[in-house]
Amino acid sequence: MSTVAELFADARDRWGDRPALRTRTATGWVTHTWAEWFDSARAVALALADLGVGRGARVALLARARREAAEVALGVTLAGASLVTLPARADDDAIERLLVGSGASVLLVDDPVALGRVFTAARGGRTLREGARSLRRIVTFDARARRATARFEDVVPVAERSRVMRWSDLMAAGRRLEDRAPPLDVRALGAPGDAFARVHTAGRRGPRRAVSLTHAQVVCAAEALAARVALGPDDALLAVAPLSSVFGLSQLVTAIRCGLTTSFADLEATPESQLAEVNPTVLAAPPHFYERLRDEALAHLHREGRVRRALVDEALAVGLRAAERARLGREPGVILKAEHRAARAVALDALRARVAGSRLRFAVSVGAPLAPGVAEWFHACGVSLLEGYGVAEAAGLTHLNTPDARRVGSVGRALPGVETRIVEGEVVLRGPMIAGEVRTGDRGALDDGYLSLR
Repeated sequence: MSTVAELFADARDRWGDRPALRTRTATGWVTHTWAEWFDSARAVALALADLGVGRGARVALLARARREAAEVALGVTLAGASLVTLPARADDDAIERLLVGSGASVLLVDDPVALGRVFTAARGGRTLREGARSLRRIVTFDARARRATARFEDVVPVAERSRVMRWSDLMAAGRRLEDRAPPLDVRALGAPGDAFARVHTAGRRGPRRAVSLTHAQVVCAAEALAARVALGPDDALLAVAPLSSVFGLSQLVTAIRCGLTTSFADLEATPESQLAEVNPTVLAAPPHFYERLRDEALAHLHREGRVRRALVDEALAVGLRAAERARLGREPGVILKAEHRAARAVALDALRARVAGSRLRFAVSVGAPLAPGVAEWFHACGVSLLEGYGVAEAAGLTHLNTPDARRVGSVGRALPGVETRIVEGEVVLRGPMIAGEVRTGDRGALDDGYLSLR
């Protein structure tokens, strides 16, 4: 069993000059190869080590889906430390409580707006929140928030500025240390049973809770997914979920395991608005992402008038009939074939281009149940939208429909190695990516291996 560091080094060796990360900037897309990603993560590790971060230490991250967060996650790993992810949607008091319990010595945040969350108003000026006072350093990726007036100088009291540094300064410090750093032996950084990350989740199972994941768990989860779905270095992915979620972390490790190119959207734009630019081959996102894609595509076509709206609705009805016959393995009849060709020309091809681009092989919805009719709508457009299921304790997905084995209304069959039982109506899971057994708190039923949630 490998650690994430070993998996990352293997990815660099296998796909060194191939694209690994892409970032949308004001001037266009910037590509970083696997070798460049590894080098950047190594610089982060060296800079963190210079701040006293070593094996067994913890580094906290409060950030959206962005390239620098991926560099931090692997940099922490190459330092022999573990990552603590903080949910961006938590309120300031919750962030403080999570920091108190994290044991982190360094915190990295998006920008001055996020930075301001670890300070609070006090008599005589702003001061660090109690939960942040054990931090040796706070690092901000951006010196200015583009959609706010907040600047570094606005939110950091003079007395605390020695504790806060910019990302560019951290990276420069790491680059300076590279020349005299000893060769890196990733096998010496830790064992598969060591902690990889601590995430805070608040899914369907009640209050927010902390879940610790080992290297072995996240690598097992990536291996199980790779065994079920064909993924490789020719695949491109649009990052939607932040690394503060188990889903975002597991997606990152799966990309490393399979060599996927991960694209990060402009932070000031919605990911769906840049879907056409990325033109992914695979897509994984929560249900609301797909609902917004559908609503935006329909709104665009419906603005063309009542007649156009009626044609689109009729085309979707034809597409749904054709998709259902394909799901059942049946050939459409002569009439349905002709109707489907006409429906594609009238509306379906245009809809598919807006919600999927030209290369998408399949899309996966995870994190919550899809609203009724959403999956069917995408199937009618010719997009294979598949539901999956997982829990934080399993480091990601445990069940997944696939293009060749799916059942509408279910979250699919268990991934290799996952054992699913229904105990008094509750879904109970075991497997190599799970520490022991987890009672999910979710109600469900099994039918021919397909899990349906209730």
